[in-house]
Amino acid sequence: MEKKQTKSVFSRLGRYLRESRAELRKVIWPSRQETTALTGVVLISVVFVAVGIWLADTIAGLLMGFILR
Repeated sequence: MEKKQTKSVFSRLGRYLRESRAELRKVIWPSRQETTALTGVVLISVVFVAVGIWLADTIAGLLMGFILR
């Protein structure tokens, strides 16, 4: 049987941080203009979905109210 070598927590943490930094350097970050535009798209989408859920809930509540009377 081979003996497993255990590395210290600090050496594993250091390796993780070095590898994470290397990966983050590969990322293509969006420009400020792209970020602003995409944030607007997300906010508008959230509003539409929230209104849709609210309408569905209101209609379901009214139907249940009529059924249970």
